[in-house]
Amino acid sequence: MRKYIIVTMLLILVFCISTLLTGCDGILRLFNLERIKDTTPDSEPQTTEAADLPTDPSEVPATPVPSASSDDTTTTTTTTTTTTTTTQPPKVESYYAYIYDWEPGASTGETRFAFDRVEWLVGEEAIRAYIVDNKCSWEEAEQDTQEFGYIRNVDKKLYWYRTTETTRYYVPDEILSVEPIEVDYTTFLVTMIPYIEADNITYTFVEVSVIGDSLASIKWVFTP
Repeated sequence: MRKYIIVTMLLILVFCISTLLTGCDGILRLFNLERIKDTTPDSEPQTTEAADLPTDPSEVPATPVPSASSDDTTTTTTTTTTTTTTTQPPKVESYYAYIYDWEPGASTGETRFAFDRVEWLVGEEAIRAYIVDNKCSWEEAEQDTQEFGYIRNVDKKLYWYRTTETTRYYVPDEILSVEPIEVDYTTFLVTMIPYIEADNITYTFVEVSVIGDSLASIKWVFTP
């Protein structure tokens, strides 16, 4: 009987010790929990989940475009293009001719002359043209053209030109020197018109320079 009482008291003692240990462990846990709360921030950082992001482009907020200020100034640059027109000098044509005819002009200092244009060829060109026109041999053409060339007249058309206040005139001197002399308008008419009317080709063979229908110069040319 005594043994049972002792065993029972031991069991009660073990139970009390076990309960005490369990209570102490709970107190320690509670104490540690309080310490953790004291060191933990009140608010946690907010994390944007992928589910919170917009998936439709229309849901993306538009970035506002700053409106133009009334103080802004728009500058317009105007470029002016200047076109410069260059006046070309009048074209001067020169050629050999016979003075074929003449007539008074419409104003003082103006006379109209008719010219029969010709070609003055030299060298092989003169020989070939002479053969074609005269149906002769090469040797004969070469002999007839080797000294002074060949004055070829195949265009029988007459070309009329008028003198002006600026026309320059050249006539032969008294001994028919190779170089002509320059004279005025009146002297030219007095000298040349008689030879023109007499069809004297020694005096009417000239070199003319023309601008349009005007004569820039008339120069007598010596021929053998």
